[in-house]
Amino acid sequence: MTDEAADGVKAVGNGPSPLRVDNAGEPTVAMPGSGSKTTAREGVLSKWTNYVTGWRDRWFKIEEGMLSYYKSQNDIDSGCRGSVSLKDAVISRHEFDESRLDIAMDEIVYYLRAADAEERDLWLESLQDVKAALGDSGETGSSLSVRSSTSSASTMSKVRTLRERLAEMERYRDVMAKQFVTLNRYHDLLERDAAAGGGETPAAATSYRAAAITCKATTKSMLESLQQCVEVMQRYDEGWQRRVDREVERRHKAEASLKKRIRLPSLSKFGGPDVEEGPHSLLNDGEFYDAIEQTLDENDRRELEKRQQLEAQPAVSGVAGGVRGQHRFAGQVKAKVVEVMNALEDELNEADGWKEVYDDDGMKVYRQDCEEDGVVKDRLRTAHTIPGITAQELCIYFRDTDVRQEWEGVLELCRVVEYLDSDTLISHQVYKKIWPASQRDLCLLSHLLQFPDGGWLVCNFSVDHPKAKTDHVRVQATAGLQCETVFLNPNDAGEAPITRDRIACKFRYVSQVNPGGWIPTSALRAAAKREYPKVLKKLCSAAQAYWRDAKRDIVGGVGVGAPQTAL
Repeated sequence: MTDEAADGVKAVGNGPSPLRVDNAGEPTVAMPGSGSKTTAREGVLSKWTNYVTGWRDRWFKIEEGMLSYYKSQNDIDSGCRGSVSLKDAVISRHEFDESRLDIAMDEIVYYLRAADAEERDLWLESLQDVKAALGDSGETGSSLSVRSSTSSASTMSKVRTLRERLAEMERYRDVMAKQFVTLNRYHDLLERDAAAGGGETPAAATSYRAAAITCKATTKSMLESLQQCVEVMQRYDEGWQRRVDREVERRHKAEASLKKRIRLPSLSKFGGPDVEEGPHSLLNDGEFYDAIEQTLDENDRRELEKRQQLEAQPAVSGVAGGVRGQHRFAGQVKAKVVEVMNALEDELNEADGWKEVYDDDGMKVYRQDCEEDGVVKDRLRTAHTIPGITAQELCIYFRDTDVRQEWEGVLELCRVVEYLDSDTLISHQVYKKIWPASQRDLCLLSHLLQFPDGGWLVCNFSVDHPKAKTDHVRVQATAGLQCETVFLNPNDAGEAPITRDRIACKFRYVSQVNPGGWIPTSALRAAAKREYPKVLKKLCSAAQAYWRDAKRDIVGGVGVGAPQTAL
């Protein structure tokens, strides 16, 4: 690779230099009026060539509004290797390197480095003075270095407009014209030196001048042709730009007219496959939850209306006569009871991830965030006290499928599909479709258990059943309701008769639900935080109304649902 190719600029011009350099090689400045052309500054600067050769010392010279450089001071007679007009150049100092300056014109960039910061500042001052004297027609350099590729102009791929290309051609035309002026001046110097020597003008000098004149005439014709091309291209550019502007205007008018004639339905209002629940839903998490919340509000308003159950199969009536604890799910029931009791006995420590998400009217709700393979399976815990009913009454009401829709408003259908024994049943629950989420259902085994101390437990967990087949998204859940009857006044313990104004049901509840499908995590947790306490409060008030307000007798005698402890 030649040095010219490495520097990215072809060498132009030749001939002896009219400049003088002292014997020490230090740059000199010829002041105006000294009889020579004005040179603002000259000397050695390091120039970045490419990633192969890196920084190389070059001899730079500022003269007649041009910055030119040579391979070395001794190669000045061979002609400059590149030059740039300072009138349109962007001159800047590097933001980190104190000895560096950058000079750019269009896609040509000179990355230069002086010996030290002081010398760099002297070069910058000279460059800026010349640029100001020429009349700055472009942007001035900023304090930041020019952000440009270090490759040559021939390898640049930056896309520019036609006008910018034409402006660049105009500038290079000016550069070429100035080079020819310099070429003629070199010839004049040759003649002057020959005359001073007392001899005749050398034949070589005469030939040099003739060749220069011929070259100038040829170049002049070329430039005239180029100017004509530039004018034609400008006319075409302006014409095409007018056509594009008219086309853009017509398009905008057509779009505005179309919008007035066609009103597209709102996705959030009418739904569709692109906004339904799924991995490619167009709704973000916030919009998804807003849609769910809106549907839940509508369900709440319709809760007092009569619900029409959509049963695919008739509900099972009566109680199975099987032997207690001898059915096909007996082993699973025992394991789930132990699992639920352990979950209820766990300490609600922050270190274990439990955090309070609700606290109102004596009811506190805690959540433990859990995810398995990206699926949300949060665990929820709560504890509360319901005055006026016993533990057995709350458990009976909680697992009664005939009244479940009275307190769980999101249910569309709840029916028993099989009684396994007197304490165990399997129910199928279909939930209302809450757009944009898919409709869901749950096949749940519910087991009622009484403890020797008088406490009660309802253990629920998901199972499969042939009579609970649907195309809905299947929910998987495990839940436990542990209850005990207590006296509101400890002094009433052991006294008869037992009345509702003297007792209360103290319960703890835990659940872990996998909703299935593609509901966003944030939307799912926000909905659970809103609905979970609401459902439990409805359960409490509905159970009170069922047992106490209906003047029903207290279920269970002493030892069977009767109070065993004081509140």
